[in-house]
Amino acid sequence: MLALLIMLGLYLPTLRFYALNRMWALCMPVIAGLYLLMTWTSAMRYWRGERSRWKGRIYQKG
Repeated sequence: MLALLIMLGLYLPTLRFYALNRMWALCMPVIAGLYLLMTWTSAMRYWRGERSRWKGRIYQKG
């Protein structure tokens, strides 16, 4: 719970700078989870040997 409050509090200056509603800070856990999921997916593809993927094409190293 403390980590969540710290994350929300640290995001508020950014929201203020861009003149956005403070309620956007409540999206941070979802955004962080999505970013983590994309990072893990990329790491798993890398370990399987898939170096890049774009429009369904997989580019192998070499």
